[in-house]
Amino acid sequence: MAVVVAFPEKAFTRVSSRDKVGSTLVAARPLPKGTSVTAYGSEEIVPEPTMHTLAIRAGAHGVPRDGAEFVSHSCSPNTDLVAVALKDGKLETTTDAAVVHAVVLVANRDIAEGEEISFDYELNEWDMATPFTCQCGNSNCRGYISGFKNATAANQEELLKKATPLILSTPLFAVAFLDEEYAAALSDAEPYADESRRGGKGSVAHFATAGGRCITLYQGSEQGFEPIQAYTDEDAGEDFYAVRWTVDVATGAPLIAAAGKRGPIKVLDAARMQAHCVLHGHGDAVNDIRAHPTDPSLILSSSKDESLRLWNLLAKCAVAVFAGERGHESEVLAADFHPLGHCFASAGMDNSVKVWGLDDAAVAGAVAASYEFAESAAVATAAAAGRGGEEQRVLRPFHATLVQFPAYSTDGVHSDYVDSCAFLGNLLVSKSTDSRLLLWCPDVSARLRLLRSLAREARASGAGAHTGAREVDDLLAAADAWHDPDMGPLLAGETGEAAGLAEDDEEIEEGAATVLAELPLPNASLWFVRFAVDSSHTRVAAGNDAGDVFVWEPMGPGAARRVTDEEAADFVAGQVEAASASSGDAGVPPNSRRRSPPSTTPAASETPGASTGTSPSATAESPAAGDDAQSNLSSAESESSDEVDEVAERLAFIAAAPLRPSPGAVMTLGHAKSTKAVRQTAFSPDGRLVVAVCDDATVWCYDTKAPHPGAP
Repeated sequence: MAVVVAFPEKAFTRVSSRDKVGSTLVAARPLPKGTSVTAYGSEEIVPEPTMHTLAIRAGAHGVPRDGAEFVSHSCSPNTDLVAVALKDGKLETTTDAAVVHAVVLVANRDIAEGEEISFDYELNEWDMATPFTCQCGNSNCRGYISGFKNATAANQEELLKKATPLILSTPLFAVAFLDEEYAAALSDAEPYADESRRGGKGSVAHFATAGGRCITLYQGSEQGFEPIQAYTDEDAGEDFYAVRWTVDVATGAPLIAAAGKRGPIKVLDAARMQAHCVLHGHGDAVNDIRAHPTDPSLILSSSKDESLRLWNLLAKCAVAVFAGERGHESEVLAADFHPLGHCFASAGMDNSVKVWGLDDAAVAGAVAASYEFAESAAVATAAAAGRGGEEQRVLRPFHATLVQFPAYSTDGVHSDYVDSCAFLGNLLVSKSTDSRLLLWCPDVSARLRLLRSLAREARASGAGAHTGAREVDDLLAAADAWHDPDMGPLLAGETGEAAGLAEDDEEIEEGAATVLAELPLPNASLWFVRFAVDSSHTRVAAGNDAGDVFVWEPMGPGAARRVTDEEAADFVAGQVEAASASSGDAGVPPNSRRRSPPSTTPAASETPGASTGTSPSATAESPAAGDDAQSNLSSAESESSDEVDEVAERLAFIAAAPLRPSPGAVMTLGHAKSTKAVRQTAFSPDGRLVVAVCDDATVWCYDTKAPHPGAP
């Protein structure tokens, strides 16, 4: 029951401390247990902390009442902290972190006249800007006081008994849905699931949230969600920033990968409710994790150590490290795989967005080698188990491949930190701190010319003698792979003029990009706020500082058409013809003669925000008609029908995302009680639900077909 708070007159007085530095407060008269001694925030709240304020809630700091800034810390204090809310002009106790108006010091025992008044700073401070060594002298003194976040696990358990709502509501930074294809394995691992919350057949969904050192797994449907599993990391200093689902291909068990402040990636088996493995390698915090769209054994991590790492969960090792000479020059904040899995984009605090290829010889070879490594490790483990010994890993380490050259890079799209990026089909969506998301298309052909120029410079300067001739050859191979026409419209701007440039052309524009649309995100000035793209690659959802969620459909209806089998076959035939013709012409890069896939988008003049002549869907000349074309088509079909089918499937996917940007949000989701910053959003696999996690540890689930929010 709520209790109205009142303050007695002259409860304390300020005195100079004899054995401590500075002043302290002592009781001016006897104070019985339960007395409200003083408060922080009851009279004034400021947005920024000072040496004497007390955190009230996220972004709000209470100014001390009646000179209470001199209250001392003690590990065995004589006052407790009680959170209160303002109701009808009066202060009443509350446990709701979202409505805390002030924090009151209440005597937890009788305080004698002249006794020093104290409270435990770590009951309310998550991470102190000015830590200190405690001199309270009590038997339970914790020594170094730096905030609840940095306390030991045992001390945190004690502190939680009296902690304020601010501590109990540790910010949630990450959320991710499980692909329901893999959810069946969870059926035996849901002892707390309420069958009535499942909804109809096929409607059950699972998502995981992460924040602090906790990971929570939820189950439910549009009817509501409930937690069914929770994991607490043994490291009290861990603070998870990222969480992602994948699957153990050996057992079919859903896996949860999470990482954060400490750096190691913790992988959990949600079906068996136990640890799967821990991946070590990053030298600093991990900000983001992504699972490969076609190979669930591969995950990608982005780190504060300025690198990205590709991991193989079967081999339990890093396959490739993306960093170095042309890598990010500051903290990497986010990454996303292309839906076809042949490349990924990354973004960071250096204001840049980069695209890295995965299908060049070096990376593809490293991935293949990692699977061989996993197989040999499994054989060695089985042999050791058969001998009755402990499980052993292969003694030799797996050496990850270093990739220093991205296929594309730009720092011209954003002028500040880029904290989130994702593919929308072949386009990119990225976000900075300027209250908007940008939908844009990279000019990859410009990057191709730059790669060739770098390779020529390396050879001319004798770099091959230092870095190895193979590295230069791999660079050229990567350029050719990136220019592969199977990637379709991602080769933006590959018009006749660009395609016809000779290899010695010196006009190279690194980082060229065409911004197609701005998606306005009001009240969004915080950084490290991530958006989501749905599985159909047609919608985007992002939250803001005020707890609202906006949903856009940048790709307007009516512009899509699938690539037909005939068009795909003709396209492949063109590649056969181009490859044959290129053998006698060494002066022009072979890939520059390749024709682009059939256009699936409106003309540039019909695309809002696109400049004339720079449409990402611009193509080279159409295939010539006549007997030769028909002959080549027949030859291609007879020689490689499987290749035709594969290309048709890939191009059909690309065609499903037409270029018709719509800058306005089509839906705004929110709730009167959702008032804190949304750190990340996620779409359910069917795209119907949007889940948002917030700074006050609340989780909100919205039904986009009937947008009435409900908190799990």
